[in-house]
Amino acid sequence: MIKLFHIADLHINMENYGRIDTKTGLNLRFKDFLHTLDQMIDTAIAERIDALIIAGDLFRNRNPSQTHQKELAKRINRLSACEIETLMITGNHDVGNGIGKAHVAEVYDVLDIPHIHIFKVPPRDGKPIQIKTKSGTFQFIPLPYMSKSVLLRQKKYKNLPINELNRTFMKEMSDVLRAIIAQADSQLPLVVSAHYSLIGAKMPTGREVQTIEEMALPVETFIHPQIDYVALGHIHKFQVLHEMPPIVYAGSIDRIDFGEEKEPKGYVAVNLERGNTTYSFQRIPTRPFITVNMTLLNDETPTEALLKQLEEINIKDAIVRVKLKTTQEIHRLIDYKAIHKFLEERAFYVASISKEWVQQVPSIRISSITEKTNPMEALAEYLSRSEQYEGLEEDMLQEAKMIEAALRDEMLNG
Repeated sequence: MIKLFHIADLHINMENYGRIDTKTGLNLRFKDFLHTLDQMIDTAIAERIDALIIAGDLFRNRNPSQTHQKELAKRINRLSACEIETLMITGNHDVGNGIGKAHVAEVYDVLDIPHIHIFKVPPRDGKPIQIKTKSGTFQFIPLPYMSKSVLLRQKKYKNLPINELNRTFMKEMSDVLRAIIAQADSQLPLVVSAHYSLIGAKMPTGREVQTIEEMALPVETFIHPQIDYVALGHIHKFQVLHEMPPIVYAGSIDRIDFGEEKEPKGYVAVNLERGNTTYSFQRIPTRPFITVNMTLLNDETPTEALLKQLEEINIKDAIVRVKLKTTQEIHRLIDYKAIHKFLEERAFYVASISKEWVQQVPSIRISSITEKTNPMEALAEYLSRSEQYEGLEEDMLQEAKMIEAALRDEMLNG
């Protein structure tokens, strides 16, 4: 059995919702992502895994700073020193944005670091790549991300409508994969890794991937008796799209934004065996994102009321946003500086306090109308005091009398 870990979408230089660490000068969100990656690497070394698959998107953008690259390089060297075969495919955030430009991980390929393998295209010889580990050999087929702009540079794709482009891409990718699988050794386990959306996969928001939106591949592309595990990247939500073989998105290792607030983060531990692969999702503790939903429509001391509600919520070290439903009248009475101060003293970062106005229908209270008042008299009194019905009183009373008469007749005559 070969033991491997599957991670994806590291986005190491993510610095949204962060602040600077005065001791190091580094963004604390950047340190969060490094800490999450370190937890996985520590476990990988402790458990003496054979291989690590990184299914694309090492960084958040194509131009990470030297500091970002240095910190990732430290961790790549740890993996190499422990003889963990580390297989990285390029994702959409890794590829260069121009012809001839290197991708962000290509330096590791040039340096030829032991046990580190970089893949920016499918196998050029049309055969699965054999990866030798301490526990045995497995076969690997990388399907790195290819953008529409790259496809459109090719003459055969150039003038195709978007739907036709997607269909052509799906067919060709399926044909390429099937041709490589045909060259596989049936005695060795086979892993495919791709950085694409698959049709029917769910985004962290709950929306399903549709073909018309992007170059998404059908799940059926990866269902083949020769394949033992499919390691996917690109969608930040852990999910299993098929069991035999396991077709798995590892999800991003840490939260990018509030769209991933409720998503667990971690890696997939895989026990790779020909025809008998098992896997499990291993959760990593990460900084929480918390949305606080509050409603305040009627209170003489709204600031105190909001602070009391916030005291009941554990926001320690979290990235927090507040969504407040209130009226414009109450809004003018709220001390938002006090609310911000309370949040900033407890939370790691306060993203926003947004307001949604609630329109309250004004009520007219007339002391002369009681439960004993005749309905027609009560209506007449109400209409006389309501400006919005001015000039319509007689017509409305006449209509009301007709309705009352009809109802009385119906009750008497059945």
